[in-house]
Amino acid sequence: MKNELRKKIIELRNSLDSDYIKEASVCISDKLLEIPEIIKAENIMVYMDFRNEVKTDYLIEKLLSMGKNVFAPVCVHETREMIPRKVDSKTVFVKSRFGVLEPSEDSEAVSPDMIDVIVVPGVAFDRAGNRMGYGGGYYDRFIPKSGAFTCGIRFECQIVDDVFEEEHDVKLDVIVTEKGL
Repeated sequence: MKNELRKKIIELRNSLDSDYIKEASVCISDKLLEIPEIIKAENIMVYMDFRNEVKTDYLIEKLLSMGKNVFAPVCVHETREMIPRKVDSKTVFVKSRFGVLEPSEDSEAVSPDMIDVIVVPGVAFDRAGNRMGYGGGYYDRFIPKSGAFTCGIRFECQIVDDVFEEEHDVKLDVIVTEKGL
């Protein structure tokens, strides 16, 4: 059931128009930037968008212009862990084995507990704060180590009644779509 839902939502997201994705991504980012936890945060980890996910380039630019320290996750596949690495105007990115851009090893790494807010990707979300990712469990392992405030950013079409959460799944503090929180 979970895999069928994942496939269905990815297909739906992949069918979105590129202009809509750009406009909705800016709208979602602007709403996210109004959240008090984002405003007061010093260190924010933001995923690097992949395929038709909510685009994060505008969000990252805005956070940097606000003087925030921005980090992007680097996935260590052997241990299924993530390392937050610093992102700025000089960051060199490399493609991971899945094709996702990650900061190179030249970028400063910090421990999870240094992160104040995590902007979390996902395939589907429900209104209770549960998310369905891609099945690797990277964020479900990382979030408890950080103690950070968590924000899921998604298109409205990715909100479903039930993501069939499991015991190990971590709830998010807030989910932002182009229609609101």
